[in-house]
Amino acid sequence: MFYKLWKEKYDNNLDDSSFIEEFLKSSKESITPLVNASFEDLKEIIHFLIKYPINNLLDHVNNFSHDIQPSMIMQFSNFENAVYKLPIILDTEDKCLSFDELGKKLVNAKLVGACKKYGENHSKVAKECGFVTFDKNGGLTSVQLTNLGKIITYLSKEAVYELTKKLLLRNYFIQNIISYTKKNIVLYSDVASCLSQSTLVRRKGNNKYLLNLILKKTNYEILLNNIIW
Repeated sequence: MFYKLWKEKYDNNLDDSSFIEEFLKSSKESITPLVNASFEDLKEIIHFLIKYPINNLLDHVNNFSHDIQPSMIMQFSNFENAVYKLPIILDTEDKCLSFDELGKKLVNAKLVGACKKYGENHSKVAKECGFVTFDKNGGLTSVQLTNLGKIITYLSKEAVYELTKKLLLRNYFIQNIISYTKKNIVLYSDVASCLSQSTLVRRKGNNKYLLNLILKKTNYEILLNNIIW
């Protein structure tokens, strides 16, 4: 119902700011349909979000100042592997996979430690987007595809990226850094101060990539000049 009402507002050129704000703060009303909606309803929701102008969302990314935890600042080696290939692998296998199993399939390697960390990092990005969930059983974490994750396996990579940009605007770190750049020049190291120096450096390229992905070719592309990496 949330996305249906939002779409009606948008289609009729009515003020939809309350829906945007609920979406950006990941309210229960905006999250529940992405988790529990029927397959057909979810397809309509995804189509709406892909087509919805990202500038409208960016207009409302203002005055955020969340308490940032390290888990909110993403790390990955290959973004395509995280949001596009990983869901396809899980859909093809039609079962839950461990971080190690996913890592091996994503990089086609056999080094257990490296594969496990690769699988974990890329699964966390997919989880941030709502494409997977984690099921912990003892010391083992299994990665399971959500209905949202299953539907995106039918989309082109370009469509998945367009959807992902909108979904990532709900991330606290991304909300903070965009909010701050609308007011002043900011240091990446200040916004990500919860990270150790080594992790700060390691994740810098990832977050620079994400901010470029989100802000390029929008009304807010100029904000990229306000970030000192």
